[in-house]
Amino acid sequence: GHDVSAIDIEISRGEQLNIEKPRWQEDLWDKLNGEGYKVNFSFYDGVNIPFPARTFDVVIAYAVIEHVEKNVLDKWLREVRKVLKLQGLFFVFDCPNYYSYSEYLARKIGLPHHDTLYKKDKIVSLLNRVHFNVEKAEYSDPLVRFLPSKLQALINLLSPILVAIEKALVKTPFRYIAHNIKLVATAQGKLDTTAHNKGVKKSFLINFGASHILYLLVASNLFMYKR
Repeated sequence: GHDVSAIDIEISRGEQLNIEKPRWQEDLWDKLNGEGYKVNFSFYDGVNIPFPARTFDVVIAYAVIEHVEKNVLDKWLREVRKVLKLQGLFFVFDCPNYYSYSEYLARKIGLPHHDTLYKKDKIVSLLNRVHFNVEKAEYSDPLVRFLPSKLQALINLLSPILVAIEKALVKTPFRYIAHNIKLVATAQGKLDTTAHNKGVKKSFLINFGASHILYLLVASNLFMYKR
């Protein structure tokens, strides 16, 4: 395969992103292609991932698992496992924590919140059941995430300070009531690709080598892939 740097698509802390809007999709497509990335952008049915077995070195699920219906979650995870190469990496980001104090507060005062929350050990158990080996699982985003839109500009301005505070908080017991869970797991089995994955498991997408990357975004039926 070829060495590929991760495409980090993110918004400032506190901003809300609606990927259903066609204009957003067009802007993203234009930006990625304009910067020289050969990225395909498409939708799927939210359960069956339309690629052959062992297609990807890396699958990234960003704010996805909580939007997958529980009655099909096991099947969806098996689909992720299917399209990953042996020893391929599965990254999960922004999975809302069952014990999140910010989710609790948002629900109580009528701000946007998630209907489905997960305990860390539950996510690990689900992945183990479909033949993933969880290499690392940790809490993230200990500060309140759901705030009125009028405060977003201030939050974005203070983002560097807030990030520093969050980095300190996740090293304390406060992390157990943080907003999100993130983890990285490997598809179990004998390694059948060259050693692209060494040194990746603890870097959480800062930079990794891979030939094929599948990026599942906020809505569970949207994906991009680099081939």
